Amino acid sequence: MWRKTQAILYVLFMVIRLFSQSEDNIRNEKFVQATQMAQEILILDSHLDVPFRLSNNFEDMSVLTNRGHFDYPRAVMGGLNVAFFAAFVPSDLQKKGGAKAKAEEQIDIIYQLQNKWPEKFRVIQSTSEVKKYYPSNMVLLGIGLENGAAIEDQIENVKYFFQRGVRYITLTHSKNNRICDSSFDDEKLWNGLSPFGAEVIKEMNKLGIMVDVSHVSDQAFWQIVEVSQAPIIASHSACRFFTPNFERNLDDEMIKAIACKGGVIQIAFGSFFLTQEFSQRAELIRKKVAQYIIENNLTEQDSLVRIYYEKVKNEYSARPGTIVDLVNHIDHVVKLVGINHVGLGSDFEGVGVLPEGIKDVSSYPEIILELLKRGYSEQEIQQICGDNFLRVWAKVEERSRQLSEH
Repeated sequence: MWRKTQAILYVLFMVIRLFSQSEDNIRNEKFVQATQMAQEILILDSHLDVPFRLSNNFEDMSVLTNRGHFDYPRAVMGGLNVAFFAAFVPSDLQKKGGAKAKAEEQIDIIYQLQNKWPEKFRVIQSTSEVKKYYPSNMVLLGIGLENGAAIEDQIENVKYFFQRGVRYITLTHSKNNRICDSSFDDEKLWNGLSPFGAEVIKEMNKLGIMVDVSHVSDQAFWQIVEVSQAPIIASHSACRFFTPNFERNLDDEMIKAIACKGGVIQIAFGSFFLTQEFSQRAELIRKKVAQYIIENNLTEQDSLVRIYYEKVKNEYSARPGTIVDLVNHIDHVVKLVGINHVGLGSDFEGVGVLPEGIKDVSSYPEIILELLKRGYSEQEIQQICGDNFLRVWAKVEERSRQLSEH
């Protein structure tokens, strides 16, 4: 009831703001509609790095905070119902050890939110639980494991993480690991997917864990498509059509392949995903930081690296893009493979610079507004905002049941 009351008050606030503006801004007749829709439809965001934000400084997420992109009040304002929190494992841990322990620490943080504020957060592990608890006052939390390095070299750990609630695994991150090559690693180790990686995918299919191809190399992508017996997802990626030569994004043939397998592309919000100018800037910064790490024998999480990153970041300028650029990526997927294969995977808390018009989890109505302006129907917007991802997750669950019967 509290959440509904807060949502109504927010809509009223936006109406007052609307009619206090000049007639030139009565674009916002649709903004009221977008704000109302955000409160009425299911909004699912498939990738937020909230646990990593909290790992160094745990804070009360049940109240409005003065940093980051996520807390409960802002989620309510934006209409967010289901948020997949990433248990992120830095790539340097796969060499020096501790990858599994780091993932467990991140998962513990997610459950801590539920334990501390059970009236506001609940961990869910199935599509049936989403349907059971939606709509409610709670933000429902799914768990994704970002970087399969946490599996280490033990196939049994796939089942272990499933039992802990993990429902998708991003197979790698910024470096090659035991599973596959990374799009960010200049020297490929496996020329795609490792033999162990193929076994990991088969086990994920069997258990009902979604296979996430965000971060994988091009060669790995195509081998994953061949190996997986279930639909695959890209939990936080975008379209290479707008960022040529940026391997972290998906090219048109990859988007078609995901669609053909019944999967979904969840569009990330970060500026370096969205525009060529900003992706080139990000790549220059990445290479300079990587070289600095090697030359000084540091790890990715070293404080000196963060200081150097801030220094280098300020040396390059590029426009951050706008919400129009973000929705261009959604449009591109729809035009290429249809409305059924696109969704929202913000990468909030893990992304550096956001486009103009997006600030945090209160901003989903802005995306809905832009979709309305482009002529998308309420049903189509509902698909983009959550239904598509839920459908794919349900297919992965169904495939798991089929495989267990044989």
